[in-house]
Amino acid sequence: MYPEILVAMVQIAREVTNMRTGGALDERVKKGRWDIVTEADRLSESALMNYITSRFPKDGIRGEEGAAFASNSGFEWAIDPIDGTVNFASGLPFYGISAGRTEKGQSTFGTVLFPDLGVCIFGRRGQGAYRQAVNFRLLENGIFGQAAPINVPESTTDLEKAVVTLGATAGNEDSFQTLRLRCRNVLVFGCFTYEAMLVITGLISACVHTAATPFDVAAVAIIAEEAGCVVERLDGEEMDLRADKIPVIIAANQPICNSIIRAMNQT
Repeated sequence: MYPEILVAMVQIAREVTNMRTGGALDERVKKGRWDIVTEADRLSESALMNYITSRFPKDGIRGEEGAAFASNSGFEWAIDPIDGTVNFASGLPFYGISAGRTEKGQSTFGTVLFPDLGVCIFGRRGQGAYRQAVNFRLLENGIFGQAAPINVPESTTDLEKAVVTLGATAGNEDSFQTLRLRCRNVLVFGCFTYEAMLVITGLISACVHTAATPFDVAAVAIIAEEAGCVVERLDGEEMDLRADKIPVIIAANQPICNSIIRAMNQT
């Protein structure tokens, strides 16, 4: 499964970044100026779908841009062809190509490639989480670097000393002020998979999304868990990646997770 999927993602990344630099994005609004889709999103989703159906023909697929195939194996993939499309279209490096394999609503395998950063993270249930530097030229010649295990470093358990990120949707705008009053700082990157990587690699204490989708969460949930992070729903419900919306937190430790959930539920 890995590194074959990384090779596929690198090929996709080449094509979508060429579309951006060539001015062929053809941006279209989905739900508002903050939510766009480009031809690169569609190309990436189609290519990921083709890879999965050729490698796992009985697996189901759900893609953020509309791909949908029923599962005959019990496994389903949730793919986000470009997480952080506004960043991607704006030339910012904070975007990822994400694919997560699930079973009964639980993540079993996930990988995210951050093309402009030259980094891939991946994880599999019971087999750990890993970070790999990605050199496109070497990969295209079949040369793979060594993947390094990820274990989330120790982080503060004091919310007042914590740096967190937030993805808030309409109706949850007060979440920023709520966390800003309690944390050292609240950052907004516009790419949940990138924000999750910051937690997983120990650069921040937590990332929060008040209405994430399975496409945001499926891959990074298993990577975070295998790295030793805490992954929970903000509302206390059981995590089920078959849901349409998932208010989620990924935290470096349980005390920070608990503190953020208490703060968010006081709004």
